[in-house]
Amino acid sequence: NNYNVAEHQKTIEEAVKAYPDAKWRIVTIHQDIYGSGLDHSDTDGMILRTQLTPVFDANDIDVVLQGHDHTYSRSKMLYGDGQTHGKYEFSLNADGTDYDWDHATNVDTQEQIALAPEEGDTDAQAALDAFHQDNSCYTIEDVDGDTVTDPQGILYMTANSASGSKYYELLSTQQDYVAARSQNWLPSYSVITLTADAFSIDTYQITDDGKAEAIDDTFTIKKT
Repeated sequence: NNYNVAEHQKTIEEAVKAYPDAKWRIVTIHQDIYGSGLDHSDTDGMILRTQLTPVFDANDIDVVLQGHDHTYSRSKMLYGDGQTHGKYEFSLNADGTDYDWDHATNVDTQEQIALAPEEGDTDAQAALDAFHQDNSCYTIEDVDGDTVTDPQGILYMTANSASGSKYYELLSTQQDYVAARSQNWLPSYSVITLTADAFSIDTYQITDDGKAEAIDDTFTIKKT
């Protein structure tokens, strides 16, 4: 939830410099900049998308593991579109005690974008539509199947609730960047298998009778 992207960039660059020969570069973040949940994925979840995507691309990140949306989703292989986009964050409220979660702030123009405009407020809705359009800052890599070799893009995974303490609805329309998603109102978890040449991830849910049940195909990234 830290909106200082310069700090994130510094941390990543320091890690890459310290371990230049690492076979895999995996980032874990809370907010899912590429998720599919109703509550967050098209509002506060993607606030840092336009800023973080170029940082991830520049540092050859392989996988980004996310949360926040309390739904499961697996993205397609994504990389930035190379275009210039706006920068967004949350600003503090008037008394400085918390963030103003109802508005996205354009860092450069200081425009306040209502994330849930009142019905009939056409100007606010137009600003929100422009915000969504600006966040279409990704390119979907043309790959087939559940095993990819030497991809250019990054895999974004969003975990559901492993404890079963909280679930959210999926967005009514699946985004074009999402390859698979699930919300069965059951605890779920993912298992990563990592070697020098392959990253594989399997995701399971726990049924009411205590059995582990796959909710997605095994997805594998191979490196040559």
